[in-house]
Parts: sequence; C-alpha cells; structure tokens
Amino acid sequence: MVKVPHGTHSTHDARHAGADPVGTVAVALECAVRELRVTLADPSPAPRRPRTGGPTAESGRGLFIVAASADDWGTDPPEPGEVGKKVWFSLAVREPM
Repeated sequence: MVKVPHGTHSTHDARHAGADPVGTVAVALECAVRELRVTLADPSPAPRRPRTGGPTAESGRGLFIVAASADDWGTDPPEPGEVGKKVWFSLAVREPM
C-alpha cells in the first residue's frame, strides 16, 4: 500500500470526499492472474455516489467515467478501527492482440 498526500495525488478526493488537505489517500494495487484491482481509501465518511455533471460542469463525472471504463467497481467500509471509506475498481487483464 502506498500513502500519498492529497495535494500530490488527488484534488478530486480532497474536494469531494471532504478529506483534510493534510490527510492522505491510501492507494492499493492488487494484481491477480486475470485482474487488476485499484483501491483508494480516504478518511472521509461521506459516501461516494455517482452524480450527473451538467454539460458545462467542471466536476461530477468521476464515478461515471470509472463505471464506464472499469469491468467492475464499488465501495467498501474502512478497516476495523479506521474511519473513512474505500472506493475500488477492477480491470480484466486480457491477452495481447
């Protein structure tokens, strides 16, 4: 697991998750034989929900893009004793063409 300061990693998480700017977002990459799973955990308890960004909106499309690009995605509660949430997505590892 890699912990990266918000300002370096994700303006989106800092803005929409309500996480403290000095907090961290934990990023975990798990690679199995046929799947790559990326999990981001932040300290905000606010749930992630897909939103609809208007045609001129500068935000509101993140989870829509994840859902359209990933093979699967979802949210998980934090580890016992921790606060926040986890958002993950997975990509199937396919044979090269």
